[in-house]
Amino acid sequence: MVLIIGYIAVLILLFVAALFVLSSMRSKGSIARALNMSLFTIVFPRETLQSQGQQRPEKELIAVMEQLYSSLTNIHSKGWNKFVYGEPYIALEIAVPHNTQEISFYASVPRNYGDVFQKQLQGLFSTAEINPIEDYSIFHSHAAAAGVSIFLKSDQILPIKTYQNLESDPLGGILNAFSKIDHVGEGAAMQILIRPSHQTRRSYAEKVVREMQKGHSLKDAMWRSKHPPKEDSSNPQAPRPVTPFEEGNIKAVQSKATKPLFDVNGFS
Repeated sequence: MVLIIGYIAVLILLFVAALFVLSSMRSKGSIARALNMSLFTIVFPRETLQSQGQQRPEKELIAVMEQLYSSLTNIHSKGWNKFVYGEPYIALEIAVPHNTQEISFYASVPRNYGDVFQKQLQGLFSTAEINPIEDYSIFHSHAAAAGVSIFLKSDQILPIKTYQNLESDPLGGILNAFSKIDHVGEGAAMQILIRPSHQTRRSYAEKVVREMQKGHSLKDAMWRSKHPPKEDSSNPQAPRPVTPFEEGNIKAVQSKATKPLFDVNGFS
């Protein structure tokens, strides 16, 4: 009996030690991965439709980014690196470095993907100026620093408003706030980290849509999809007609479920 207890204790210690080693490796690997990135500054000149002499619609310009996001789903780690460190990430940033009032766009990608990313971006935005840089800083040596993380408030299958549904440029408000940064002593940045996601929400979204098509509200449909009730076959209930508002919600959930999925963190 004592021998069995000893074996169990040894196994527990080995398991705890393995977790500690794995956590340490992930921590060191994360630092190494962060230092092994290529940083680019990106300038997008105002494009015009030469044939008409008019500025291209904002939605037409923004839509091109969907092609770039789709290509980013092909960035993967392999083998041991994938198991220990997970998928590589890309950082997209808008920033005003300290001692300047110039708003700049940046992208940071894994170093071995830098050339491919630059060519893809140049292929989609032929007039963009994409230049590698060493680094930049928004911090002043004698100033305080503050930050905030942005998360989704509700379930991930619910869509947010995109450029397709907004009447104005979605970056307008952000750029307006950044333009008020003081030239001396202040800096600011908004950063989004993305990496290909292995989570699939499509099956769950399809269940929610089916429940909504039966006439259930969005909230009830989400609950029923996670906790399927037992159907009473002896007393079937006729589905309630779907309202135009609910039909819009159904289409929005379906639309998001078909898009490429990323794990995302937002910071500002």
